[in-house]
Amino acid sequence: MRQLLIALLLAGCAKRSPAWSDPSLVDEVDAVEAQAPETILLDATTSDDPTPRSRALTLLLRTAEPEKVTTFGAIALADADVWVQRAGVLALAERLDAPGAEQALVAYATRSDAPPTTRGLAAERLVGTAELADTLGAAWRAASEPWDIAPLAFAAALHGDEDALGALADALATGELDLDVDFLDRLGGSGLDLSDALRSGQERVEEELELPYAAARLQLGDPAGEQAFRRTLSDDYVLRRLEAIDYLLDLDHPASAGLLKRARGAGPEVVSQYAELALLAHDVGTSTTLEEGYEQSEREVRLAAVMVAERLLRSGSADRKVSRAARRVVESAAVDEASEVRAAAFAASGEQGTVDMPFEQGIRDEVKAVRIEAAGALLSREAG
Repeated sequence: MRQLLIALLLAGCAKRSPAWSDPSLVDEVDAVEAQAPETILLDATTSDDPTPRSRALTLLLRTAEPEKVTTFGAIALADADVWVQRAGVLALAERLDAPGAEQALVAYATRSDAPPTTRGLAAERLVGTAELADTLGAAWRAASEPWDIAPLAFAAALHGDEDALGALADALATGELDLDVDFLDRLGGSGLDLSDALRSGQERVEEELELPYAAARLQLGDPAGEQAFRRTLSDDYVLRRLEAIDYLLDLDHPASAGLLKRARGAGPEVVSQYAELALLAHDVGTSTTLEEGYEQSEREVRLAAVMVAERLLRSGSADRKVSRAARRVVESAAVDEASEVRAAAFAASGEQGTVDMPFEQGIRDEVKAVRIEAAGALLSREAG
């Protein structure tokens, strides 16, 4: 969720295309002819753009009948684009009960031509698979660059390779990693003894990796990781402050709420509003906070409200009023004037059967991204 949220949020602030836009369709104003949800997704898998390909394959893999899972998985894992391969790995890992799914992931994790980042990710999902240990050990030893060693050594360490932990620490200490936020998030949740390596690496990393390193340090029990967030929340560049809030939204750590309150009080308005919404994910705030956030005229704030609502629906808020507000926000956002917000709303509805969505309108939306999310959500309901 984290990368999707910051990409979409910044769409309204920095003239970037959102992670889910289809520029060729933005100017369309008429609804398209209705198609079956599976047809919409199958058509998207043939797109020249890897973004709709990866999302469509993810949704197909999540909702397919067990006997079709490996077919869609094979398409994703054989794609030329690494992002599509990654989507296939993650979605297959959710369907390991389907016939052939585990074997497909094992085969991918042993492919010497697979990108180390996604190869390691596949192996992480297969801890306990005996035949992988030796293969991973050979793979990280054969790699020569820190950004290749790190994901392979991490997976090997999880599979019990004691030597891999030292290699992983050495790679992290260089600060020379790919910009893979989720990888560092998984490191932070691993419980491995990596705090010293992350502290050394943070002194060398590019700006884009400073917060991921800091978040991992906090997760592993190093309170000094908080300093990077404090600095960023005082940055003159507003987008950096928004980025920090993006991490804190999902960071399950006692420091998160305090840092978000700091951001809320520092401004400017868009930062304060986003921080106010993010605090709901840490049980600070009321249902009014969420609904008022969505009612803001700024697209980025409405979008943030939808994404926070999605998180609350997924995790389950203890406050019933907040849960009801989250459902209302998602329902309202399904007909928002901004396509990014509509797409996020349908993505948020997913398997949430209590959310009443206008699916017929969604699968006829003029923007392909909205149609894809509406189709995926409808298939999720049918599969559930």
